[in-house]
Amino acid sequence: MQATSRQCGAVTDRVVDLAERALAALDDRRLDVWERLGLTVRQIRFMHLLQRHRDWPCVTKLAAEMGVHPAIITGLTDRLTDLGLVVRKVDARDRRVKHVELTPLGRSALAASPVEAALIRERVSRLDSGAAAALTYALDALDGGTLARA
Repeated sequence: MQATSRQCGAVTDRVVDLAERALAALDDRRLDVWERLGLTVRQIRFMHLLQRHRDWPCVTKLAAEMGVHPAIITGLTDRLTDLGLVVRKVDARDRRVKHVELTPLGRSALAASPVEAALIRERVSRLDSGAAAALTYALDALDGGTLARA
């Protein structure tokens, strides 16, 4: 039986509510870290962009994705490099091309704290395998991941 539009809307509203609550719980610690580091919203957005890309795109592609001039990316990279949150890497095939990637400290600044990660692991471990698989699929889909496209 197919769900009605009203049922789908209610489920979607519930998903949004739960996602907002989960993000708020994680963001408390991250906001403290970001404030202590003196990060701007644009710098945080840039770091999130780097986190989503596994292929470490070049400056031109990063600028296009953020809708800014490449010089803005250079400035963001300079500041975040000074803080030890990102590094520039020279492309092995073309030394003129520079890639930017998060350092372990940069990944840590975006990550849940160990306490939060442990809480998530503990709660997920209580799920049966079907529910855990469904949660993984749903979170991957929300992230635009490949599981939902397969």
